[in-house]
Amino acid sequence: MDLETVELIMAVEEEFIIEIPDDRAERIVSIGELRNVVMTELQRFDRRRDADAVLDRISEIAANFAHVDRANIGAGTTLVGDLGLN
Repeated sequence: MDLETVELIMAVEEEFIIEIPDDRAERIVSIGELRNVVMTELQRFDRRRDADAVLDRISEIAANFAHVDRANIGAGTTLVGDLGLN
């Protein structure tokens, strides 16, 4: 996993006050997968959130991080291919 992807995941961890295990983070390739991991981590600590709201917030973070239009980001958006993160 490259530095930009690590930094995005760290920003998401900070936003949701969670820690994503490194072995799990290495397998994340899309915004939707990142949302699923965040949801799992939130549920582990009984901090349930609406999946759509989590996806929206992650998409906002990713858009700001990658300097792309938020409207172009969805669950299927890939971190490397679509957002150009290395």
